[in-house]
Amino acid sequence: KKVSLKPINDMSDIIRKIKNDIGPDDTLSQYFCRLFMSYCSLPFCEREKIIFKDMFDRLDDYINPSNPVGTVISFSTIWNPEKIHTVIPYKITSGKDEHYNYLLCAEIYGKHQQASSYRINRITDVMYIDSGIIDKEIQENLEKMIQDDVNFRIRNDDQKAIIRLTEKGNSDFKKIYNGRPKPYEIKRTDDFYDYYFDVSNEQLFVYFRKLGKEAIVIKPDSLRSNMKDYYSDANDVYNADATN
Repeated sequence: KKVSLKPINDMSDIIRKIKNDIGPDDTLSQYFCRLFMSYCSLPFCEREKIIFKDMFDRLDDYINPSNPVGTVISFSTIWNPEKIHTVIPYKITSGKDEHYNYLLCAEIYGKHQQASSYRINRITDVMYIDSGIIDKEIQENLEKMIQDDVNFRIRNDDQKAIIRLTEKGNSDFKKIYNGRPKPYEIKRTDDFYDYYFDVSNEQLFVYFRKLGKEAIVIKPDSLRSNMKDYYSDANDVYNADATN
């Protein structure tokens, strides 16, 4: 399908430069065809750096790995413009699936900090506030998030977990890649596999609820309780009158 594009006035100088650079043996349509094909060949996270270049550049200005004193900024997100987040930026990195880019940061709640991550394409209205220092414990949590999955925050009160899988659960674990946490130890018993994790409990909850009865939380109690509530609520919905 042919598409006709008309450049706006602000682009006219750029178009003239392109025409001059490509020479008489090439055409603008061929040039843009190559440009779009080159763009589409990039991983999604690399395309995002092009589309949201202004935001990447602005956040980069606030991140200085060689300086222990960070910069306190505030921003909102496109999903909730009224809520203001106050953070110290730590690093920009992409998820393991290379779909999205995230700002890893220490979010400030009064006198306390919490390791957090936000999708770059959702951040808006960035403002400089002050200088600040990321707590050592929070920095360690942020580094763990980079190793595990930047999409899931690691809370200071997260505990090491044990998940018991059946034979089918163990097989499903090997097949379901998206969001899969990495165990630091696996122990085989007669009928089960005990997986040991030191990752975000939120990540464990989101991932293992997909496996249903093939995955049982042994510890911590907080994660076990959340999983029980999740299945109990689902059971109530299915047992309710469908007309309601």
